[in-house]
Amino acid sequence: MSHTLRMENLENKTKQGEAFTKESVGNGVNISTREAEEYRAFKKQKKIAEITGAICRSATGISFKEDMKKLVDHAVRFHQAAVQVRLPQLAQVQSYLLKSRVKIDCIIGGNGETLAKVKAYEAKLARKMGAKELTLVLTPSYIATGRYGELKKEIKRVQRAAKGTTLKVWVENKYSFPMLARIARLASEMGVGYFCVPYFEGCQRLRYDLLKGCSLEVSEVEKLEGFKEMAGAGVERVVTSHIQELYLEWMKEVDTLPLLSDQKPMSGLVLPGEKPHSSTTELKIV
Repeated sequence: MSHTLRMENLENKTKQGEAFTKESVGNGVNISTREAEEYRAFKKQKKIAEITGAICRSATGISFKEDMKKLVDHAVRFHQAAVQVRLPQLAQVQSYLLKSRVKIDCIIGGNGETLAKVKAYEAKLARKMGAKELTLVLTPSYIATGRYGELKKEIKRVQRAAKGTTLKVWVENKYSFPMLARIARLASEMGVGYFCVPYFEGCQRLRYDLLKGCSLEVSEVEKLEGFKEMAGAGVERVVTSHIQELYLEWMKEVDTLPLLSDQKPMSGLVLPGEKPHSSTTELKIV
């Protein structure tokens, strides 16, 4: 039996034995010292895989006020999916990403109040300059006045110009949730790759309004609590400008897993169906 499968079986046994041991040893499960050491190493590996997996699916947002080179270096170091920039930053960022697998996600349309033909031109230009993802800022006045037909035309026009890239649409989070949900359905029905919105409480629920394989991207997530919440909710892309700080803070949880020396030697009690070990240790379920 492989080590991973053996540890997964042990983890399942600890869960099954939790109720059995609750009254007698205070949520403890008796296993051998060797198993306790292996189990802790397994839990540590699972935690690291959880953290690195979430980090690799994230992106770094780079504004004009920030140190572009530093943030790009962090994105490369932590193997993030993309860096998100404006069109004037694209050429310089591309020079920093030579031979890197990190994609460039270019925001087009300024604040959104730009003609569709201008947005289409920006999309073509960004594509030629090496952007693999394009984030279209939808026109706010169309959203506010419910001009959904115009929004469809805008998306369709940019889609033609963005051929060969992943097109995403971005909407401010100032609108009501029902309105955001409606735009999310509209955009996903048209086949865009991502529906993007800045973080707000409950934003992960927008995932249920997306169709045809469209994913949810949440930006402006700068605290670990929010980052973990989005990752745990299955949000496919989380955008932050503090990836190094979030990574280091989250990795501290790996070091807080209980050490063997913190566990209390026990004897006599074993899991249901298991033979007694000559030396057993109480493994706390965490």
